[in-house]
Amino acid sequence: MVSGIRESIRRVYEVMHDDPMYLELWETLFPEDKSMHILTILDFDDACREVNGFKEHIMGKRVVELGAGVGLLAYEMSKYAELVVAVEHDPLWARVYLKHVYPRVLREKLPLLYVIGDARYLEHLNTRFNTAVVYSYSALDMFLDLANKLSSKTILNGKVIP
Repeated sequence: MVSGIRESIRRVYEVMHDDPMYLELWETLFPEDKSMHILTILDFDDACREVNGFKEHIMGKRVVELGAGVGLLAYEMSKYAELVVAVEHDPLWARVYLKHVYPRVLREKLPLLYVIGDARYLEHLNTRFNTAVVYSYSALDMFLDLANKLSSKTILNGKVIP
């Protein structure tokens, strides 16, 4: 299964970086988005290792992950959290989530909501999370600003920040 998800990720990268129509469409739809389209978590083992480093900060908590990619980290966090809401802007990553991660979420009955859309709209839900998780090297200012509005604690690339 690990090789399957890595192969799916490789195919998405081919589209993202080699298809001028995709790049033009992305620029047209999201001109302010400076995403590098780079995943930081590439398989289930990576996600497990990362979450083990901060799981005490999410145990039994309401967690939001901003820029969730294919949902591997969200999947692993949902084993410990009360609820995980994972938000990803790019529908190509969502396809990988649906193929490789979502079946596990259903089978294990995990408390995970994967949302495709602009995370900035979460502010309009009038809800707070205990922890916001960001694993990203792009759109950091936007993600951190939003994390501060949505939660009392932020984990950035595995480290709790004040």
